Amino acid sequence: MNKQTKIIFKWGLLLGVGLSVLQLAKLFSDGFDFYSFGPVIDLFNMLIYVGLLYLGLKEIKSDCFNNEITFIQSFSRGLLLIFISFFVVFIYLNVQYGWIAPEQMEVINQKNIERYKENLKKDSITTLLMDQYLISEKEFIDQKQNHLVEEGVIDSSGKEVLKKYLDEITKLHQYQITHPTDTSQVITLGTFDDYVHQNWISILNIYIPQISKDDTVAPYIHSIIAAIPEEGKSFSPLTVRFETEKENIPKLTNSLSASLYYSLSIILYGVLFNIFVSIYLYHRKKRVPTEE
Repeated sequence: MNKQTKIIFKWGLLLGVGLSVLQLAKLFSDGFDFYSFGPVIDLFNMLIYVGLLYLGLKEIKSDCFNNEITFIQSFSRGLLLIFISFFVVFIYLNVQYGWIAPEQMEVINQKNIERYKENLKKDSITTLLMDQYLISEKEFIDQKQNHLVEEGVIDSSGKEVLKKYLDEITKLHQYQITHPTDTSQVITLGTFDDYVHQNWISILNIYIPQISKDDTVAPYIHSIIAAIPEEGKSFSPLTVRFETEKENIPKLTNSLSASLYYSLSIILYGVLFNIFVSIYLYHRKKRVPTEE
């Protein structure tokens, strides 16, 4: 093994070990509630990466190229160094996800799901999803009415009165949802449920006071509508869209796939840092005055 190969292996191993230690630190810091160490560790990650890559290539430049190195020479050696560190981190992550913290894969999967949902909330609601929701909402209201009759809370005549009231306000509600007065307002999947709930509140605030206080079915109107925000989450447009697309969310199933997935970032970031370090070392060479 020649001198240059030894230097590449030495700094590649040092970089891999340094990045692996930070991965371990990040694992334990996730359990701290008093402070989020994630950004701090990410900063150290970048500093260690750039610092060790620079020191490794600088030693190669001075010991193997007589302090003069081209960009291609520096970049190619940097790639070899990065691939060695990649394999070190890959091996460590297999140990982490396989033995140290196998439950971490499920934590990562859950974070991916939450991140996917947050991105979905930003999407505008489509006419198709809105129509599907209104149909499901009407079916939910009808089921609630039937349940009151089945439980003996109201009789058949009371059901007809309640149905008349609910049909009236449901038609008004559906019209207002599909024909908003403020056309500049963009309704997203994340805001639609609250938008619907607020519309129901405004309708009930006007409609309920108009019903006679002696009417015994009036309280059930409010109880049925009030159940929609919580029990209606199953047919919410956000839920329907998520259930349709959840198979597209990346899911880590074993330590090998998890290790490979996160180790690839070592190469991606490494190539970027390698470009800047190699350019810097090459220009340093150009600044050295030549003796006449």
